Amino acid sequence: MSNLLYFFVSFLFLISSGCQSKKISYGTLHIKSKLPGEYEVFQVKSENPPQVVAEKLGLYNHDLKLRPGKYIILADCSSEALVLSENQKETLYVGGVELELPKSGFEEAFPLVQCERSTLLGIKQKLQNRRTLQVLPTQQHILIGPAAFALEMGKLSAHFEDTKNIQLGAIVVGTPEDKGSYFVSGINTAAPVSQSQELGVPMFLLPGEYLVELNGTKNTVTIEPLETKVQTVGYFVINTPKTGLAIKDVHQSELSFVETKTGAVYELNKSYIVLPGKLSIRIGSTQYYHDVSIEDKKLTAIDLSAVVVAIDCEPPEVLCHKKQRVFLFQGDNPYFFSQGFTNEIIYHWFLEPIKISLNTTESIYRKVASGSAVVNESFGRLDLHLIRHRSSNPDVKTNFLRVLPKSFKLEGQSYDIDFNGNEARLNLFAGNYHLVHHMARVGKIFDPIVKNVSFKIQAGRTTHLVMDVY
Repeated sequence: MSNLLYFFVSFLFLISSGCQSKKISYGTLHIKSKLPGEYEVFQVKSENPPQVVAEKLGLYNHDLKLRPGKYIILADCSSEALVLSENQKETLYVGGVELELPKSGFEEAFPLVQCERSTLLGIKQKLQNRRTLQVLPTQQHILIGPAAFALEMGKLSAHFEDTKNIQLGAIVVGTPEDKGSYFVSGINTAAPVSQSQELGVPMFLLPGEYLVELNGTKNTVTIEPLETKVQTVGYFVINTPKTGLAIKDVHQSELSFVETKTGAVYELNKSYIVLPGKLSIRIGSTQYYHDVSIEDKKLTAIDLSAVVVAIDCEPPEVLCHKKQRVFLFQGDNPYFFSQGFTNEIIYHWFLEPIKISLNTTESIYRKVASGSAVVNESFGRLDLHLIRHRSSNPDVKTNFLRVLPKSFKLEGQSYDIDFNGNEARLNLFAGNYHLVHHMARVGKIFDPIVKNVSFKIQAGRTTHLVMDVY
């Protein structure tokens, strides 16, 4: 029994000794660099389907032990695949890319670098706190700010011949006291990219031409190597007048905003930081642009005028239930430059007199003097019932009915009523009017006016009128 026990213990010892004597043989990876730093290692577990595992971090200029297998090594903006065998030592080299910035005032600033790190792994890289890159042999485009440059690093040796120096310029828009962001995009670049930066903070750029944008204003700049370009700003605001209206349900038009030719939209009564120069703007409801000069470091303020055509009425008055269109005309121009609706505040910016007209009575208008901050007009409605009579003279035909303003009559102001039926309805500004009946003989000029009826339109009220026509 004791002999059997001895042989069993000896057998277990031999098995244990055999297991302990089998050691794993590692390979060694050594990557040389002029600068200290880290790189990443991914092990390829399977190629079909692709499967990789993050292995570990390595230090430049230090040996890294790895199990035999396939690996992908990731440096800055570059990668390399390798196969490592047992007891094999693989030596790679990374070259340096130095991003040189303008000297003054940027000791703690860094450029924004973006690149493709590994197409196989689908990994991109974004560096915001580095002035130097450590790059494996590669050939690709690297994005610095909004522009790209072609980086080509060949097979490197222990002499590091491919170390590169790239000189950048800088632009600063505004000051740190200004709040907001500006945008810069490259001109004539292969891939248009726009980058934003806070006002007063520098953006580092490759030498070349760029488009600077700030709140809808644009300027083209040229950046030279190691140059700092300072772009000053101005300030811009569109002010609206206080209407002081006690009429209920009066509100701003949905088109109460400012639009530039570049497509930017500004709110009213809000200050904007913009680039100096010419700014073409229009009020949202108008069709014409105005040029405004923006000066360096100064506030440019535009004061608008306002028009309100109000329906000040109480139900069941019919006018209370339907908005009417309002048109604004400039000088003698027969085409309106702006439009809106009743009970809306319609803003405009014209230094010369304008005319206000209702949609159904475009030939009758109110003239507004230049410089009027707020114009408040009201209107009513005329319901006209026509009683037709046959003339005793068969050659006499009714030619037209015409409305003429009496209390604010101006030459040429009139409105001809279409009376194909027996009813006619039209909206008129509050005031006194004449309704005249013109007749004519067939083939002859007009006879003198045969009938003249005076009537009054009250704000928010309907005036009913019955008239005989022949």
